[in-house]
Amino acid sequence: LKKYLMRFYLFLFSLSLLFNACISAKIKTTDFIEKQWELTEIDGAAVTDTDFTRTPQLFFKSDGSFGGNDGCNGMGGLYNLENEKITLSEVIGTKMFCEEAKDRLFNSLIANAEKVKVLNDKLTFYTNDKIVLVFKKID
Repeated sequence: LKKYLMRFYLFLFSLSLLFNACISAKIKTTDFIEKQWELTEIDGAAVTDTDFTRTPQLFFKSDGSFGGNDGCNGMGGLYNLENEKITLSEVIGTKMFCEEAKDRLFNSLIANAEKVKVLNDKLTFYTNDKIVLVFKKID
């Protein structure tokens, strides 16, 4: 009986370690701050040369601010990151007219993003656990 109890407790201990590892899967700010990110996918589709006037880019700073462009206009503001939950606030931008409508889609998707993950030099934004924006790290 002691042998089985010991195995059972070892199993529970191993299970708790695995569970805690999954729960504490935090994004480290060093994974994405002070790096330039360029959009590669929007709403499930690869970005093409005709989607935007220029390819959207983002840059997150260690002071909690971010900047970049939406493919047409410059933009910036503040971000807050807790675990994988991201919130953008006080977002401002220029208001130039661009013929491509994807800049409005980009702004809508990034404004409603709830979660962010960084893996293999890719920055991925999620809404309702669906991938909405994917960026690649550029030098």
